[in-house]
Amino acid sequence: MPQDNSVTSPKLKRLWVSVALAAVFVLCAPLMQRFLGFGSFPLRTQISSCAIVFALLVPAFWVALSPRSDVTRSIALVVLAVILVLAGVICLWLHPWSLHT
Repeated sequence: MPQDNSVTSPKLKRLWVSVALAAVFVLCAPLMQRFLGFGSFPLRTQISSCAIVFALLVPAFWVALSPRSDVTRSIALVVLAVILVLAGVICLWLHPWSLHT
């Protein structure tokens, strides 16, 4: 039975793009910590938090990049935007440069 690669190829490509985006996000986290003035965290903490973030971002990016449903993509992008805005607000709130300190 011949395999139909026309269906699996876009899905696989979207999965690899999602993995790459999540990996870039995780690998840039220490640079962002240094840029924001946070001290370096212990290696065990970095590894466990990066694993959790990577595990959450891969499916989120995969849904966001999905061409099947515009509604699903829009909702996923809104959810990602809200998460990033909340993370930014929390970082500013906890950071010494924050206006609340």
